Amino acid sequence: MGDKKTPGQEEPLSALFWDETPAGDDNPDQIALNSVLAESTPDEKAESLKVRGNEALQRGTQLKKTFFLREALTAYSDAIAAGPQDSALLAILHSNRAQAHLVLGNNRSALDDSQIALRHDSALLKASFRGARAAIRLHEYAVAVRLAQEGLALDSNAAELKQMLQTAEEELSKKQASQQKAEAEAIRAKAPAKKLAMAISQRHWQVGLPQFHVGTRKPFLDPEGLVHWPVLFFYPENMQSDAVEDFCEADTMSDHLDVMFGASSPPLEWDKEHLYTRSQLRLYYLSHAASPLKADQLAQALYGGWPESGKQEAPQRYGPKAAQWVAVAQDEPLGAVLSSEDYIIPGLPVFFIVPADSHVEKQLLSNELPIL
Repeated sequence: MGDKKTPGQEEPLSALFWDETPAGDDNPDQIALNSVLAESTPDEKAESLKVRGNEALQRGTQLKKTFFLREALTAYSDAIAAGPQDSALLAILHSNRAQAHLVLGNNRSALDDSQIALRHDSALLKASFRGARAAIRLHEYAVAVRLAQEGLALDSNAAELKQMLQTAEEELSKKQASQQKAEAEAIRAKAPAKKLAMAISQRHWQVGLPQFHVGTRKPFLDPEGLVHWPVLFFYPENMQSDAVEDFCEADTMSDHLDVMFGASSPPLEWDKEHLYTRSQLRLYYLSHAASPLKADQLAQALYGGWPESGKQEAPQRYGPKAAQWVAVAQDEPLGAVLSSEDYIIPGLPVFFIVPADSHVEKQLLSNELPIL
C-alpha cells in the first residue's frame, strides 16, 4: 500500500483508513503513523483510533462485512485502552463500540457499552438509543423503557425512540402480567401445603428430613380437617416392613394392627416360630430420630420436595436428646403419639414391631440390633 503510484493505479489510502496493517516495518505511511501515535497524548491517540474505528464501522455497515466491524471494535477498544481523560471522548468511544456490537449481534456488550457511555456523558442521545435497542433485544424491557425515556428527555421528537419506548412498555406490561399470573398460580398451588403445615404445627408435631418413603405418598388434610399419614411398620430383626398408606390421626394403632394381624390375615412368611401374633405385639418408636424442620421448610417439603440441608445426622447416643426406644400405647390415637415431645417424625411416622418378651425385643432395647 505504500508503493509509488503507477499509471492507471488508484491513489493509495491514507494509513488511517487501511483495512489491515501491512507486513513489515518499512512502510513509510506505517512508520509515520506509528511516530505520530508514539508522540501523541492519550487523548490524541484515542482520537486517531476513533477515526480509524469510525471508518471501519461505516464500511462494515455498508458492505455487511464482519471483518471491518471487528476492526472497528479493535480500534475503539485500543482507543479506550489508551487512557483518554476527556469524558465526552470516552462516551463517544463506548457508544460507537456499542453500535459495532449491535450490528454484530452482541447485544449484551452493546447494552453494557451504552450504559458506560451515558455515565461519561448523560446527554449522549445515541448511547440512549443504542442501549434501548440492545435492551429490547435482550428482553430487558424495564431497562429499555428507562433508556428510551432518558433519550426522549433529550429529544422529545426522536421518532425511533418513541417507537422503542412504546414497544418496551407493551412488552413490559405483558411480562409483568405473566409474572403476576404465575405468582398467583404458585400461591394457589402452595395453599394446601401451607394449610397442612399449619395444621401440623398447631398439633405440635415435629417433622424432620425423611429417612424412609412410602412411594410418593404424603400426608394430607381431609374435608373434616383431620390429617392422614402414610405410616411404616418395621420388623427390626430383619428390617422388613409393612406400610399403611392412609393412617388417620384419629385412628389408634390397634385399629390397624387388628387388620394386619387379624384371624383372616396370612402370617408373616418369615415368622417360622409364629411369634408375631396379634396379642403378642409391642410397638416402639425411636425418640429424637431427626432434627425438626422449620415451618417454611416443612411447607416447601409438603408442596414440592424436601429441603437441601446436607447429610442427615445420625441420632445421638448420649446427652439430653439421645435416641431412646419408647413404647407406644396401642389404644392411643396416632395424633396423640405424634404429639410426644421426644418424637421427631422422620419424614413420615415410623414404628417398630416386636414380639413381647422375645429375644428380638431384648436386642432392640439393648441396642444390639444395627438400627442406631
